[in-house]
Amino acid sequence: MLAKADRQQGFFDAAWCSDLIPEASIYSLLAEHGDRIVCDEDFAECYSSSQGRPSIPPSLLAKVLLLAYRDGRRWRDISSADINAYVKDVVGADVSAKDFRTWHATVLAAVALAGKLDDRRSATATKRAVKAAMVEVAGYLGNTPTVARSSYVDPRVIDRYEDGATIAPTMARLGTGRRTPARVERDRDRIERAVLRLLRN
Repeated sequence: MLAKADRQQGFFDAAWCSDLIPEASIYSLLAEHGDRIVCDEDFAECYSSSQGRPSIPPSLLAKVLLLAYRDGRRWRDISSADINAYVKDVVGADVSAKDFRTWHATVLAAVALAGKLDDRRSATATKRAVKAAMVEVAGYLGNTPTVARSSYVDPRVIDRYEDGATIAPTMARLGTGRRTPARVERDRDRIERAVLRLLRN
C-alpha cells in the first residue's frame, strides 16, 4: 500500500537545522528541489490501493538514492563537488548549484517587493517592507531572513525597490491574485526576464 511522505521526510527538511548545513550541501539542494524531482503520486500505480502494509514513501527512497550511486560493486556517496561538476558540464559555464539557489532567491525577492511598492511611505515603512519580503524568501529557502538577504538575494533588487523600481508592471500584466509558488513557476520565464531587466538598469 502506498504511503505518503510525512514525518520521515522531515530529515530532508533543512529548515530545522539550516545553520548547521553548508550552503552548497546536497541536503540543502534536496530540501529545496526534492519534491519537484519525485512525487509519491508518480508511483501510485505500483501499489495496491487497499491491501498490504504501508510502504516507505517512494519520494523518501528516491531522495536517499540521490545521495549515493552504485559503481560496480561499491556504493559511492554523491558530494556537493559532484553536483557542481555536473552543473558546470551541463550548463557549459563556471556555475554551481548555489548560483541557481541565489537566482531563485533573487526572483522570489523581486516578486515579493513588486507587491509592496505602495508601502514605501517612509524610510521606516520601506525597511519594514524589505524585511517582510526577506521573511517570505527565507520561508522558501529554509533559511533565516538574515541569511537569505546576505547570502542569496541580489542586493540590487532591494536597491531598485528603495528607488521605486520593481517588476510590478510585469506582474500586473500577468494578472492579479495571490502569487503562489505554483503560479510563479508557471509565469517564471516572463518574470525572470523582468528581473534581468531590473538588475541591468
